[in-house]
Amino acid sequence: MFPRNLFLAILSGGLLILAFPKFSQGWLVWVAVSPLILVCFYASPKRAFLYGFLSGTIFFGGLLYWLLSLEPWAGLSLSILAWVALTLAEALTFGFFAAGASLISKNYATWGRLILIPAWWVSLEFLRSIGPWSFSWGVLGISQTSSLMVLKLAKMLGVFGLSYLILLVNQTLTELFWPALENIALKASTPKTAKLSLRPLSVLVAVFFLVIGANVPFPREKSSFSDPFKVALIQGNIPQEQKWDEGKAGKIESVYFRETLKLKEGRPFLVIWPETAVPGFLFREQEFLKKIRFLAKELKSYLLVGSLDLDRKDRQYNSAFLFSPRGEVTGRYDKIKLVLFGEYVPPWPIFSNVKAVAGLGDNISPGRKITLFKTNRGKFGAVICFESANSFLVREAVSKGSKMIVVLTNDAWFGKTAAAAQHLDMLRIRAAENGVYALQIANTGVTAVISPEGEVLKKTALFKKAVINGQVALAGRKTFYTRFGYLFPHFILFIGLGQFLILIKKKF
Repeated sequence: MFPRNLFLAILSGGLLILAFPKFSQGWLVWVAVSPLILVCFYASPKRAFLYGFLSGTIFFGGLLYWLLSLEPWAGLSLSILAWVALTLAEALTFGFFAAGASLISKNYATWGRLILIPAWWVSLEFLRSIGPWSFSWGVLGISQTSSLMVLKLAKMLGVFGLSYLILLVNQTLTELFWPALENIALKASTPKTAKLSLRPLSVLVAVFFLVIGANVPFPREKSSFSDPFKVALIQGNIPQEQKWDEGKAGKIESVYFRETLKLKEGRPFLVIWPETAVPGFLFREQEFLKKIRFLAKELKSYLLVGSLDLDRKDRQYNSAFLFSPRGEVTGRYDKIKLVLFGEYVPPWPIFSNVKAVAGLGDNISPGRKITLFKTNRGKFGAVICFESANSFLVREAVSKGSKMIVVLTNDAWFGKTAAAAQHLDMLRIRAAENGVYALQIANTGVTAVISPEGEVLKKTALFKKAVINGQVALAGRKTFYTRFGYLFPHFILFIGLGQFLILIKKKF
């Protein structure tokens, strides 16, 4: 019994790794959780927790291996500590899922399990995606960027709805094949055999037609967009070790000024530089500031620039500034969701000697509100770095009137690992959820233009200086997810968490 359950738990974790970049075999996720669910049918809740924790450790350890690439800046011990701590913390959700699924499997028949086990999984995904320390890596719905047909469902269901469908299919497959596996395991002399039922097949048929229905074209969808306009995304490819070297500031400036001036003949409507493209604090670098104003006026274009900034109390912000064609600053956005140990360190004694990796040794202060940048064509919103992983933040921006989403980022920290591809997939799911064009501008890549269906229209290679010239449009109609996207995860949380508490009460 033990070797079988151990094998199934390891199998689930391994298959889930293959579903995400750098392997991107998203189809595997539709079967990858079935082995772990099968373990939950056999094992007690306590043992199921351990098997689930093992499966989650394998998955998150493989998915987040890129944290080890922080070693040159954070030190080897800190990068290993970050990888181990985050892996184990996220793996706990797999353990809780398995324990809950074990309880559910022993207290409900087929149809109850089909509803409640997927709800329990999505409840845990939702819980780890909210709050100040939220982390959305490994949410199963994100894997479906490899299937544009399935991705169409995101505009109705959002990423958590996709996860629910994925778990529903995994649970259905388990229900279909578990009786057959039981019959094989039972001896011929055993009077009782597991009864095979084909009724769950109706669930697979329903999911199939749901995907097909989401891909039926609606003529009015494209007409809701504004006239297309030109954008230019500049990937400066500044090595991380040079970004804050004062002796390299002139070289960094020249890269962005030179590449931006080359765009004059093409007259893009909007030019965008990546996160912290300015090698310093923008409004304390007066010469640099004058040059940026000159560029905006010379091109007669809007220019969105990433830079650190200081307020009157010398608090640091990771910000984005919009310059109008007249060279005036017409808007700013301060990053709201900061990266733990990347941009800030909790003010606890245990961390007194730890410095934020990306915060230049000091804590970055969080912004307070979403900004909508106004242009003469309409409004768009921007988020910075890993904020694109937060479906709620992006949905709120689009709900408030953002017609396009821009992500300014610097993924140079992670070298040539799968981190950049995983990060880009986050934005693809955000674009598909909200039905808007999305632009990602990264210092060293991946820089990309993404369609409202989540398709990558153009992208750059890693660690190459590049400029993307693309055409986008502003959305005119909000998707179902944008309008009501908060309802489904809260409803599922009520069902999943509520039922788990009821079962715990019954057991104890």
